[in-house]
Amino acid sequence: MTRLEKVRAEVQKISDDYSVGGHPGVEPGIFDLVVALRYRGFRTVASCQGHCGPNDRMYPWVNVTATNTKFPIVLRSLDQIAAFQPVKKQWKKESKLLKDLIARFNYGPDQNKHPRDEKLCLIDEDKRGATLVPVGAKLLDKFPRELISSTNAELILLRYNRLMKRFAEFLIEDEDTKQHRGHP
Repeated sequence: MTRLEKVRAEVQKISDDYSVGGHPGVEPGIFDLVVALRYRGFRTVASCQGHCGPNDRMYPWVNVTATNTKFPIVLRSLDQIAAFQPVKKQWKKESKLLKDLIARFNYGPDQNKHPRDEKLCLIDEDKRGATLVPVGAKLLDKFPRELISSTNAELILLRYNRLMKRFAEFLIEDEDTKQHRGHP
């Protein structure tokens, strides 16, 4: 079994375990990106493939945190705040790597094949993690939903899901190329 197959099986188990409680687990539309991020060594803690309901987010997203984060994080004392310092340091390093990968994807040679607004970014970044989303996602949260037809909502979501799928493929291909060249 390859490392990618092991990560895929791990994410499937997490999804299956989570879905036992009546939750959707890792949804099919975001599954490949969760696998790819974990394959690259990032820690994912929540995700959604996006939905077209009136109160739903019309875009896919994945929450990524520092790999050394312990939950729950409640900083009530100086000891706890001091103990949190390694998490901040780890996330700073990991977020730089993730931002570099996003920039290479957003501005790489293949981007001229896709619309200019099909780019990714990190939002809601704090000292322990961030949320990976399409660039236009936060605008959709502010836009009055009644002005977006259900057909347009489905088309937007389909475009964004394709974007996330392309990023997943980019991450896996980039990691495989790195491993093939013998880089750690």
